[in-house]
Amino acid sequence: MYIGNTINYEPLAGERLAYQATKASVDEYQLDAYSWMVHDDPFVKNYLVLGSPLKAKVAVKTRSSK
Repeated sequence: MYIGNTINYEPLAGERLAYQATKASVDEYQLDAYSWMVHDDPFVKNYLVLGSPLKAKVAVKTRSSK
């Protein structure tokens, strides 16, 4: 959970994303559809981290000190 949002991958969606990550040969697959790349203040990037079990990673950065 971050900034009022919850990340929850259903099993089939997680398997599909893991397959896309292995095709791209990366360990951390950035989920563009679920990320705010550039917003007025926050930058939020969501990742699927491969491994057993699959994990979610969220990177949050802000420009201001709020």
